[in-house]
Amino acid sequence: MRILLAAAVLIAGCDPAKPQRPSYDSLKQPLAVGQEFQIVLSANPTTGYHWTMQTPPDPKVLQDLGSEYEGSPNPGKMVGMGGWRTWAFKAVGPGETTFTLRYSRGGPPDPGDEIKPFKVAVK
Repeated sequence: MRILLAAAVLIAGCDPAKPQRPSYDSLKQPLAVGQEFQIVLSANPTTGYHWTMQTPPDPKVLQDLGSEYEGSPNPGKMVGMGGWRTWAFKAVGPGETTFTLRYSRGGPPDPGDEIKPFKVAVK
């Protein structure tokens, strides 16, 4: 079952014909098995930084459907424009799980890294 609600931020600039998964931030209650959602994070790979899954979710509770990068609209062809990394997930079993995404240049942890922990409940 796919939820078709989406935060206004996610709808801007998206193809209206394409079904949208809800943003994690818009989900205030536990997910049902089969529901999908996405996490949209700003990113700029031209800086050398990229988002990676630092700690994956429990695969019995949440399936990582992968991620995609989408650059900002750039009609002026400016160099160094950022965009968004969108991670998609699907609730596959009841329980709670946590996972962590890391924005870094790779390698050992650095004070400049951004760490985003997430906790998801599935009923």
